[in-house]
Amino acid sequence: VPGGALLANLDDLPAWVFGKKTRRSARIMSHPTGDTTHWENYIRQMVGHWKGQIHHWEVMNEPNLSRAKALPGFTPGSFYAQMLKAAHRAIKAADPNATVVGIGGCQVLGRSKWLEEIFAAGGLEACDAVAYHGYGTASWSTTTTPERLIERVGEWRALMRKYGRELPIWDTETGIQLAGSSRKFHIPGDTPPDIGAHLMPKAIATARAAGTQRLFFYSAHELTHAGSLGLNFILDFNNQMKAVGVPIAVATSLLEGTDFVEFTRMPNYGIAEGPVLALAFGPRLSDSRMDTFRLNEPEF
Repeated sequence: VPGGALLANLDDLPAWVFGKKTRRSARIMSHPTGDTTHWENYIRQMVGHWKGQIHHWEVMNEPNLSRAKALPGFTPGSFYAQMLKAAHRAIKAADPNATVVGIGGCQVLGRSKWLEEIFAAGGLEACDAVAYHGYGTASWSTTTTPERLIERVGEWRALMRKYGRELPIWDTETGIQLAGSSRKFHIPGDTPPDIGAHLMPKAIATARAAGTQRLFFYSAHELTHAGSLGLNFILDFNNQMKAVGVPIAVATSLLEGTDFVEFTRMPNYGIAEGPVLALAFGPRLSDSRMDTFRLNEPEF
């Protein structure tokens, strides 16, 4: 994929830092005092170790979903902003050229209060980009239609302008739960690989239409997967490329250097059960339509 890169996530600390007698890790949003000493030291060591190999660092994974109560004097968003500022100091100390990705993949739907708390506390000054997480075709876990995603990302931009700094917006977690392609070994999954091959170009086109500047697929194969083993993999267990990999690369290549022009609702001409949405991009694709969407189906 042109311009491909790894994204690393900074989140948990050893639980002993919080005074807990367990070998497990603990989310930084649950820190009992808000002291950033161990947090910054951990980040300096991590970023320094991978300097030259990993250039993009996301600060926490979906911290807006934390159930931890805010410390006295903080709101959940302002506490995240404090930890984001500490992470920014540590990342830039270890690698001045690294990209700090803030917000931690907060969903774009219904999070304006959380975002405003972060921005009001100076969080925009502590990152180089902000990120949401969008799965499927970048629509069903974030918004209901491509138009809605365009609208929501626009709201993020307007809110950043309100606080004086408009940053690039990335989608740092996208993908589809795919079954395996092997005929010999059946690997279960929610979506057959060929259907994923149809859907992922739509995800890329939708995100690009909304002005999302980078997308990160979660994840490449099982050895890089740190989550629930939902099989969101481009590669099969034998490291063979699934069918989804080719259209991801083609769609990304076609859209490289283009701008979104417009979306148009079109008659379905018998190819779908409901209306069809066409997304147009230019200048290279100014005379063509990138993709069509079945607007009445949840998996579009």
